[in-house]
Amino acid sequence: GSAATTLTAAGTLIQGNHTKNLGSLSAGQYVLVGNPYASPLMQNSIGRSANLASSFWMWDARALGNNNIGRYVSYSTVTSSYSITDPSSGYQNNGIPIQSGQAFFVQAASAGAASLTFQETHKTSTTTSLMFGNSDPSKPFESMRVSLFNDMNGYDVCSDGAMTCFRYDCNP
Repeated sequence: GSAATTLTAAGTLIQGNHTKNLGSLSAGQYVLVGNPYASPLMQNSIGRSANLASSFWMWDARALGNNNIGRYVSYSTVTSSYSITDPSSGYQNNGIPIQSGQAFFVQAASAGAASLTFQETHKTSTTTSLMFGNSDPSKPFESMRVSLFNDMNGYDVCSDGAMTCFRYDCNP
């Protein structure tokens, strides 16, 4: 049989307006930023400091990029549109917001202190899992791994890492 599962979260729930200071960035530098809210967020309404580029970049596991394993999709805040919108993409139309728990890259167009401003009114109830997962049934399980290596006495030693798994037949 199956038993009921209760999920709990720890920490402070971010509500209201929220400014994320990204520090002092070099021109061309990318920073990975997570959606701070437990709700989807309309990306065209995120405030950004003047030195940040007008696009955000998000991973789309369903878009058929190199080796058919997904690719980054850009979102222009100027045109309010994604770089691709097609049936194979998780971003099938320009109205798909940044989901709760999803991250995106921003890029510094010029050097200096950078920040993003999120507002409570930018939250939306439009949810989707299309940009997550794997779109290729011939590869039922794929993963993406990031490892942190440190030099210890001339040897590269893995000191930390993270892995995300994608299944064709699942939603997050």
